[in-house]
Amino acid sequence: MYKIALELLSKNQVNLPHTSAGSDTWNRILIVLYTTVGAIGLLLLLIAGLRYTLAGGDANKISEAKRMIAYTLVGIVVISLAGAIVKGIISL
Repeated sequence: MYKIALELLSKNQVNLPHTSAGSDTWNRILIVLYTTVGAIGLLLLLIAGLRYTLAGGDANKISEAKRMIAYTLVGIVVISLAGAIVKGIISL
């Protein structure tokens, strides 16, 4: 039974879409994408830090700034992990 399934799913017989772009092209695209996302994340951290500094002791503004910092850091970590997963898949 498994032998039949493996024969049906062999690489030569599965009609998966193929792109003409090589792994170098994908790596360049991903580097630009991750650099852009990293720059946006850094900008958001800077804005959140300024909001925290300029809150003037207002508890609501301080909590909003802390939340913005936390969400930005979580987003950067998620993007970094996604990048590692994608690079791992591309190298296969």
